[in-house]
Amino acid sequence: SEDTVTEPELMHTIEVGYGPDMLAPNSDCSIVAVANEGEGDYDDAVGLINPEGSVTLIKGPFDDASTQPAVSHVSFPWTDDELLAKGIHLPLSLN
Repeated sequence: SEDTVTEPELMHTIEVGYGPDMLAPNSDCSIVAVANEGEGDYDDAVGLINPEGSVTLIKGPFDDASTQPAVSHVSFPWTDDELLAKGIHLPLSLN
């Protein structure tokens, strides 16, 4: 028998946080985590735009176009000072 090739088909469009940067599925691929970088940008009209980074969790099913996956957004509201007080190493100094 001949192998058939099926063209990819868009099944869902899902809104995630600002600056999605990386995807990571869990072990059975039922949940996908999206790292939203939230990296700042400068706009001449309004100045610095610096959205918070976040994680978006998307829970399947991913193989059924009639069922929209469940979406949860997780933000991290801590300041740099609060993170440093918790002993978390930041990659760049505050200066």
